[in-house]
Amino acid sequence: MALIAAVATMLVPAARTIQGWVCRVDTPATWDYGPAQLALRVNMYLRGIPLYRDFRTPPYVPMVYGPIVPWITAALAPRFGTGPLAALEAGRCVVIVSTLAVCALIYALARKSGAGGCAAAVAALAFLCAPIVQRWGFDFRVDMPALACEFGGVLAFASGLAAPAIGLFATAFFIKQGQIAGIAGVVLYHCISRRPWRALAPGAAWLAAVGGAIGILARVYPWYWLNSFDALSGAPYDLRGAILWMTILVGGNPALVVLAMLAVSRRRESGRGANPGRLMLCYLGAALIENFLSSLHWGSNAYYFTPSLAAIAVFAAGGIEFIFARISFKQIPAIRAAVGVAAALALLFGYLIATPAIRGMTLAAVVRPSLRCAVVVPQPWDPAALARLKAIDGPILTDAADLCVIDPRTNLQFIELMLMNPMHAAGSFDDSQLIAEIRERRIAAFALDADGLGREFRGRPLFWPALRAAIERNYVRLAEPAPPYLMVPKGAQSR
Repeated sequence: MALIAAVATMLVPAARTIQGWVCRVDTPATWDYGPAQLALRVNMYLRGIPLYRDFRTPPYVPMVYGPIVPWITAALAPRFGTGPLAALEAGRCVVIVSTLAVCALIYALARKSGAGGCAAAVAALAFLCAPIVQRWGFDFRVDMPALACEFGGVLAFASGLAAPAIGLFATAFFIKQGQIAGIAGVVLYHCISRRPWRALAPGAAWLAAVGGAIGILARVYPWYWLNSFDALSGAPYDLRGAILWMTILVGGNPALVVLAMLAVSRRRESGRGANPGRLMLCYLGAALIENFLSSLHWGSNAYYFTPSLAAIAVFAAGGIEFIFARISFKQIPAIRAAVGVAAALALLFGYLIATPAIRGMTLAAVVRPSLRCAVVVPQPWDPAALARLKAIDGPILTDAADLCVIDPRTNLQFIELMLMNPMHAAGSFDDSQLIAEIRERRIAAFALDADGLGREFRGRPLFWPALRAAIERNYVRLAEPAPPYLMVPKGAQSR
């Protein structure tokens, strides 16, 4: 009774979450830095521009991920229309399906590790309602598709299907390079099981598959290595960011973390399947290390720890099973149901305290008996400023990729300062051509968001000093009431 009440309680926010995602599929606004850029790049690919090119020349838009998700999105995008918005919609559908697949895999792995059906369902729903997933479980990123493949590989390996598992781990890598926790967990599993020689076969097979595919991609796309690896190598390290994201992981899901720790401490006593439990423990360790190290790079965010959260949810199912098995209350149904509701609310702590911008809707809308799409959609752009932007002919540069979604003209080009900045600092991007175009005032305008040339991320300005100085010397900002703020060549503002 208690577990059923917990499942029923969590189904409400879970259903609202899915409804909110579906309602926001076709909106041009994004909730993070990245989805619009990926949609722009897929649209460029659909227009005949190679997926991997030398982005150090205009347009300055790299493809920093593997080709699988762009290929899938490009195949689906024509069903949604044309332009970057169609690619964004198709990508969101891919991500939503991937997130639901991860929830199903959490349920399956929890069951395989010994948890009961209701406990596994509660854990999967808790993952779906986690603040990290609320924000990054639907918008166009490659992280959820990569996690779905990786978790699928873990389940396949736990089921004795080694070859499909290796294939899924390799697929995850070519969705998001650096996604190696799955194969690392398998190798570690063999090592701690006192069978280190058995780790050679899956490790060698994965290396052969990944190495061979990298060689093929590098031959087909000469600039593949520049986009997928060199572009990311110059990013500075930021230990504070990694610590902050791990704090968000724990602070946003305290009950889930505590239940997972309880299950790990009692794994031998409570688990019916020792090998799957050990495999998941190895995966959790590998995921935490991988997620922490990758999030040291400047530009990371809390969603880097999504694989760790998914593994924690699998273990939390065992903790839920253990706790509820010891609830008696003399079999009084009402009390057991109340305990189940209270436990669900504890697991929903992060969801309940999240802002409407993260959750997608207010708490009142969540519990309101209505099927209306009461989602919160940001409206960052002023219509009058947008009309003035569309009246400008000639090349326009913007650091706000969302603008290119709502204004799909090819003369409006996005510049990926988040990557060009560290590449310039590392000496791998020569900005002389860009600076020359600015000094000669060949760029018709710059379209900027509310921060203007002072835009930064975690204390690091996106416009490096030489670039900012060149713009300020040669361009003047128009008096716009709201973004996008336009900077046009000096002497042209009167026209």
